Amino acid sequence: MRVPRWLAGVAGLGVFSWVWFRNAWINDDAFITFRTIEQLLVGNGLQWNPHERVQAFTHPAWLGLLLPLRVAGLPLAAAAFLLSWLAVSAALVLSWRTVSGRPARAGLFVAAVVGSRVLLDYTSSGLETPLSFLLLVAFVHLVLRWERGEGTGRSGDSCDSGASHGVTPVFLVASALLLTRHDHAPLLVPVLALLAVRRFRFSRVRCGAEIALGLSPFVIWSLFACLYYGSPFPNTALAKLGAGVPRSELFAQGLHYVRATATWDPLWIPLLIGGGFAAARSAPLGRALGIGAALHMSYVTSIGGDFMVGRFWVPAAVVALVLAVVELPDRVVRGSLAGVLVVGLFWPQSALWSDRDHVPSWPVGAPGMSGIRDMKGDLPGSEWLSALLRDGWPAPMVEPLTPPRVIGILGRPGFRAHPRQILVDRYALSDPFLARLPYEPPWEIGHLRRHVPEGYLESLAVGENRLRDPALAGLYDDVRLLVSAPVFDRERWRSALRLARRDGVGRQKDVRCPLLSVRLSGIDGGRLVEAPVLSPSVEVLDRKLFLRGVAALGERARMWQLEVSVEPLPARAELRCVASASNAALDLEVELVYEDSARASRAAANGPSLDLVLAAPTAPDG
Repeated sequence: MRVPRWLAGVAGLGVFSWVWFRNAWINDDAFITFRTIEQLLVGNGLQWNPHERVQAFTHPAWLGLLLPLRVAGLPLAAAAFLLSWLAVSAALVLSWRTVSGRPARAGLFVAAVVGSRVLLDYTSSGLETPLSFLLLVAFVHLVLRWERGEGTGRSGDSCDSGASHGVTPVFLVASALLLTRHDHAPLLVPVLALLAVRRFRFSRVRCGAEIALGLSPFVIWSLFACLYYGSPFPNTALAKLGAGVPRSELFAQGLHYVRATATWDPLWIPLLIGGGFAAARSAPLGRALGIGAALHMSYVTSIGGDFMVGRFWVPAAVVALVLAVVELPDRVVRGSLAGVLVVGLFWPQSALWSDRDHVPSWPVGAPGMSGIRDMKGDLPGSEWLSALLRDGWPAPMVEPLTPPRVIGILGRPGFRAHPRQILVDRYALSDPFLARLPYEPPWEIGHLRRHVPEGYLESLAVGENRLRDPALAGLYDDVRLLVSAPVFDRERWRSALRLARRDGVGRQKDVRCPLLSVRLSGIDGGRLVEAPVLSPSVEVLDRKLFLRGVAALGERARMWQLEVSVEPLPARAELRCVASASNAALDLEVELVYEDSARASRAAANGPSLDLVLAAPTAPDG
């Protein structure tokens, strides 16, 4: 007996829902957005800390969907789970329409979503990925429908074909994707560019109007963000992408991210290969989708990926899957479905057999994983939906008010903190001042620690600038004006211009000293010992010289930092450090040797003696 197509569709949705419920979990980062919503509802504005306008969330569209559910009385964690299931279920229904209900193709889509951990793990998590999933399926669906309408020979300027409605729907979905995450842009650009060119041939005026209408939500939000926050980009972009990590190190980390994901999800690479073949045999817009997916993956690799394994590969994987189920031949689809079912049934880490007692694929900090984590497996069982339904939803803002303090985990602690509590994030995701300071090596992807300057917490507590460092004090004043002054204050916009003239991490474009070698030596047990320095760095920042590193002498590991005031160095200058130990203190004499003169300043620090060799720094720009 032949099974009705609608019944097969319901069965597929039921299988997904069962597996999704068993695997649904919530990530700590989701609580960053949750606190922002709670702050808005108590009257503090769309911000994370009560004293400053900072966009600590990366997904305005996701926040906008959560907000009305919270206003209606639903706990935010429950709202995130509900929206996640609805979004991915809607994506499954839309994919069913895209393949016209053909069982093998629809079955491959459901089986891949359930079997691939890249696709399934982040269909919950409390993050924006389920919304991205739905919007990407809708984007591919609209693009392919537009292509089919034009390919039939019906004019894209008519009112009856796939192309008849113009490009507004496609650009509206693209706008929503950009409001979900800005870094969807590399995936979208090739398709939107080709679509605009082809539409432009039919009608220049209508093409421009349709594109403007489609992108208007993204443009409106960007203008609001510039006005309210002082930047169209979230603070997290500055904290992570503008920290000054060398590009070569980020690219190497990105390759680790590729390797870790391929180890973690055996279906990921075959899925991408299938999508690549499908794009190659597709029409021009289908090929543009494949190029966009490749560009997005290149972008993710270039920025080092993420610490959550697989998360940033979801957009390319979704596009590849939709292209595969639409474009591949029937026999390939049937063979792929069989292969996916085998992996899903017999792979030990399959989501089919996963629950809140799930064991991570590797422990936190495992050698060779470069800080990349199997996030769902690392979390305690209490963060899974089944446990939250049993134990209750997390309560917001229940802790008493305390003086400003530094925290290392932003999500849950921030969500529980008092609405007027000022919290300093050492990774700078929510801190606009620390986000403009250099990171402290060694670094881990997604966690670029900042040094909290002396006087910073005191400044936040008393509401006035108490920073000891004059250069940082000036930066602090500009940041405070940007995030705390009245929106239309003229001095606020002057500070925004001053900050814009700085480079990616808020530094004035000054001289930079390439560090050749650093060696530490000292007396340990009556004998001279020497040790190399791990992750040494030197930097001239706003007429300050910063030296940082980590070294182990004997059984002790020491952090050291030295800073001295200097004038901008000429092109051929040499720095020498001469040190002599006296009991526990170490007196350092720092000599700056110029070609025609010499100047010296002194600083004191605790630690072993220093022997530094620096290359000649480059001259200042301009």
